[in-house]
Amino acid sequence: MESQLLTAIIPVGPAHLLKNRLKNWVVEANRFSEELKLIIVLDSEDSGVMQQVDFSGFNNADIVQGNFGSPGSARNAGLRNINSHWICFWDCDDDPRIESFIKMVKVAESNKCEVAIGNFRTLDGDNLAKSKVSYQNGSLGVVADNPGIWRMAFSQDVSSGKAFENLRMAEDQIYILDLQLPTRKIHFEEEAVYSYLNYEVGQLTKSKEALDRIPEAIKSIKTRINVGKIPINEFNIKILARIYLTAIKKGSLLTKISIALDYIKYVMTQDKVGMPLINASIKVISSKYN
Repeated sequence: MESQLLTAIIPVGPAHLLKNRLKNWVVEANRFSEELKLIIVLDSEDSGVMQQVDFSGFNNADIVQGNFGSPGSARNAGLRNINSHWICFWDCDDDPRIESFIKMVKVAESNKCEVAIGNFRTLDGDNLAKSKVSYQNGSLGVVADNPGIWRMAFSQDVSSGKAFENLRMAEDQIYILDLQLPTRKIHFEEEAVYSYLNYEVGQLTKSKEALDRIPEAIKSIKTRINVGKIPINEFNIKILARIYLTAIKKGSLLTKISIALDYIKYVMTQDKVGMPLINASIKVISSKYN
């Protein structure tokens, strides 16, 4: 079979959160089997999902199982099985708008773009009738207000050879930074291609234990900046600012204090980064999407 247009890599989270959502859109995705392939990555700890979702009969869904331990490692396992022109990364407990997403990628492909970024909606848990916010695209500066990797697609020309770090938090943001989006030709899709579900419990972004691992991501990003792997520009520094502020806002007390002190030291000792990081932090704090 000729390779599909798009492959979606989907790490599976705790089975008790899945309910019927993953099953429903795996069924929907089967309608687009000529254009879309799913790689569903199951961690050994989440094997219970096999009892919730019967993947037999889906000619566009491959299952990868193993002991991965982090979203980054799980996504890397999926990346090793890619054979398509484009890739994307969806979360198993969200609601991708599959037809709209494929349409976005087709437009990007026809325009010879390297990256596609769509609008999205944020929904509160099971209250699917209410959308809190519809995010607008148009520039990377706006996209950086919420650079969710799940609403993006990347051509193989951009993503080939790239991998996620083995981190529990912000590994997707580091991956995005590594792709050097400000240097890429990007298609910004006005239509919402994804619905992000905001649960109160269960998600890593609500876990203090996971949030306390953010310093590992900050250290990794600063190392990249120091060696010139990540340029100092508005988009990149705004993402770093968001990660800093997330740890200060949502981490444990010890994490809040240590990251706040690290932030102060960083802006005071790094002449090239200090003021851009302060300015980016002000923009993040004042953003209506924060």
